[in-house]
Amino acid sequence: MDQLVKDLEEDDFVGTPPTHELAVTVISLLMTITLFIYPNMLLKGYDAYDIMLQVMPNYLWGIAFFTAASFKGVGLLLDVKTMRIIGLVMSAVIYFVVSLSFSVDFPAMSAITYGVLSAFSVVSISQVKSTSIINRRGGKK
Repeated sequence: MDQLVKDLEEDDFVGTPPTHELAVTVISLLMTITLFIYPNMLLKGYDAYDIMLQVMPNYLWGIAFFTAASFKGVGLLLDVKTMRIIGLVMSAVIYFVVSLSFSVDFPAMSAITYGVLSAFSVVSISQVKSTSIINRRGGKK
């Protein structure tokens, strides 16, 4: 009986939620929705938007945010760590480029905000192996 209890205790895995990764995923989805609802959002004439449009058109920004969020979301749901890492790297690059775009109007809160989101993505990459939204009892680790 003691051996059974010991085996069950060793097999328990209760995942620590990846809070930074979830926050970046939700914000990426909100950016996707915003960019698809307002297809001319980046045509307002701000210097930051002009730089972003030189990188790629408005709809491609929406697709980029959606792709990154999808990789992270599916990776979290299916517990596929490689997909999560790919999504986080994509988010880090996207948010870094957006942060650089907004830095031309520095000091701007947007440059700092997107820089922090990029940093959250980078930090979350190192936490992928130790975080999960799936709790397993007696299953694989």
